[in-house]
Amino acid sequence: LHGLGDDLPLHEVADHLAGHRLGLAQFEVHRTDKGPTRAYSFSAVGTFKPRDRFARTLAALRLEPLQSVDASAYWQVYVAGRTDLPTTSVAAHVERYLALPPEEQRTHFAIREGEVLVGTVRLLPGTITGFSMDPAHADDAAAAIIRALDLLRTQGSAAVTASFDEAYGGAFESLGF
Repeated sequence: LHGLGDDLPLHEVADHLAGHRLGLAQFEVHRTDKGPTRAYSFSAVGTFKPRDRFARTLAALRLEPLQSVDASAYWQVYVAGRTDLPTTSVAAHVERYLALPPEEQRTHFAIREGEVLVGTVRLLPGTITGFSMDPAHADDAAAAIIRALDLLRTQGSAAVTASFDEAYGGAFESLGF
């Protein structure tokens, strides 16, 4: 992308709408009817250094691929932490998850503190979606997002787009989304 200037018309970038512009030096911001979608680009230096205030929480949190035996607990946390859902039926979410092909099931990750499931996230290539935190752990949202960014970075993502409930807007914005 060197030599293209600071902006590209979005019709030249796959999966974007014509008439919009993508700022290469800025973050791209899209809003959806289910909450904001924002992008994060890793620095040219290639390192993502979280603020010191997250250090203790980061040490305690880990992401694990969702196991089917944890599906009910996962979707309970998901429903509890979201305000934008068409249905709050945990059973409906579990059924949809279990009906997914295995490769799609593997995109769901449990956010754990010790053995306690405290959050949910779905990670697709370069994308964070399905983010939710147990309301009792909502203050840990930024640290959980950093964990998700770390994993996407190790998978080769240079930029990340995130779709999230507006309840988590402050946490995403605090990290540069």
